[in-house]
Amino acid sequence: MMYYDATEIMKVEYKTFDNTYLNASYIWLTDPEINNLLGAGVISKDGQKKWFQSLDNRMDYMIWGVEYNNKPIGAVGIKNIESNKGEYFGYIGEKAFWGKGIGHDMVSFIMKQAKKRSLYELYLQVKSCNLRAIRLYEKMGFKRILDNNNKLSCYNDMLLYHLILCDKNA
Repeated sequence: MMYYDATEIMKVEYKTFDNTYLNASYIWLTDPEINNLLGAGVISKDGQKKWFQSLDNRMDYMIWGVEYNNKPIGAVGIKNIESNKGEYFGYIGEKAFWGKGIGHDMVSFIMKQAKKRSLYELYLQVKSCNLRAIRLYEKMGFKRILDNNNKLSCYNDMLLYHLILCDKNA
């Protein structure tokens, strides 16, 4: 997909999440600022390796590497897939690409992938301090989930959002 930026045309591509992305993700996810914005917690090389090795056997997890001009810059996917819904996740690990419209492209890509796989709902968790991501998700149509007492749901400083992609009964 192409986006016009005041200085350049940006070409974002989605690639197989391979060892290149795994190694880059370790660097990105251990960056204190990125880790805090994502609420990722402690990341270990061994833990990441075990997770990566499990991907081929998982039906509940899809992930792509995000690339700009042949440079890995992030990752995006759907996890916890069950009963025609799944959890969106994504991040841009290369900070030079923040604020350039790539997040919009990533969410659009995942919405298309979800529809192809007959998912009717996406949900996500976002840290309450990640205002840029919250604005993006709301712009893309995600709605904040209410708890049983009609209060906005927040779990461990993570806000919950969902998006209905299509009527599951249609």
